[in-house]
Amino acid sequence: MTAIDVRRYFEEAGRRHQQDEDFDILPRLLKRLDISGGADGERLSTVLRRLDNEHREMGAHWPEVREAIDHCARQPIKPDHPGLLQRFVDAFIGHHDAENPLILPMAQLALQPVDLAEIGDSIAARRGLTRAALGRKS
Repeated sequence: MTAIDVRRYFEEAGRRHQQDEDFDILPRLLKRLDISGGADGERLSTVLRRLDNEHREMGAHWPEVREAIDHCARQPIKPDHPGLLQRFVDAFIGHHDAENPLILPMAQLALQPVDLAEIGDSIAARRGLTRAALGRKS
């Protein structure tokens, strides 16, 4: 894998994944958790808001990281690049490790079939697809 491959992932697949969460999954989970209320709902809402904040923080650092990746693809690494890139990788891995064991189980418990259908439509559209093109039934 080259530096350009890494950049492409974060600018294409990674960006769409983050949009899927920010525009569709997290807001619907927050809505469903607010409806259910209680201490568990409040704790989960706090975690979801933390994940949302991490998306914004990583997005804010991305231009600097992208510039470092582009530089590394063409020229020798600058002295500040390893630290910058490692901080971004650590943030990404920490976010991923917190996200996966929480989001999927929450989604399975909280989201209704109508939510899943609408999320699926939105995710497909973001990729220029339809659920029909994927062979899914509405």
